[in-house]
Amino acid sequence: MERKQRARKTVSDFAKYEPKKGIAKRRLQIGERALLEIRRLQWSVRNVIPSGKFARVVMGIIKRQAYRKDLRIERRAIAILQEVAEDYMTEVFGDCSLLAMHANRETILQKDVRVLLQLRRQFPCRSKPRRPLHRKAAL
Repeated sequence: MERKQRARKTVSDFAKYEPKKGIAKRRLQIGERALLEIRRLQWSVRNVIPSGKFARVVMGIIKRQAYRKDLRIERRAIAILQEVAEDYMTEVFGDCSLLAMHANRETILQKDVRVLLQLRRQFPCRSKPRRPLHRKAAL
């Protein structure tokens, strides 16, 4: 009686499981990917909010608040509003981050935003120096 031979793995089968040669990728620590993305977005000069969606929000607000329904707005005006809105939001989130660090936290919570807006209402700062809109303008 003949014995059945088992299938043996060939050299090519083992090659499938070997690590690829070249530069080994390093695993990022927890939160490191978010920090890299924040750094990348801070140095970019493009807007983070999509301009079409921002324009729809602006037009909706104008139509609700305006006494005339046939008002139009230039594309440059919407671009300026978007730049100022993103600058304001960046400033708010930066200050909220300071409040979270003061509370020994790394995550911004809703109460940080509430406290910040309450402090800004109680202590308005009128002599705040303006930052340039683009980082390239500062160079």
